[in-house]
Amino acid sequence: QLHSPGETTTLVDPMKEVDLYLAELCSTCPVDVMPGDSDPSNCFLPQQPMHPCLLPHTSKHSSVSFTTNPYQAQINGMTVLGTSGQNIEDISKYASF
Repeated sequence: QLHSPGETTTLVDPMKEVDLYLAELCSTCPVDVMPGDSDPSNCFLPQQPMHPCLLPHTSKHSSVSFTTNPYQAQINGMTVLGTSGQNIEDISKYASF
């Protein structure tokens, strides 16, 4: 589907803002970028990492890591599992608490 120039700007501007913010953050600390529910990635879990060309300023930093969703990491010797919540939302649809 083709987009009008105004629609394209609406789609691209938020990614540019995120890219500049993350690039600034990457200059001070390591950053893991995990795709979420509405990010430009595949819709089935596990989601594959976002392509670095989507965040050109951020991807120039060696401190950035583009990860899958869900994602497991070691932080100060502790295992951490990150997820954007789709699997939790799916479980809550069928579980009663």
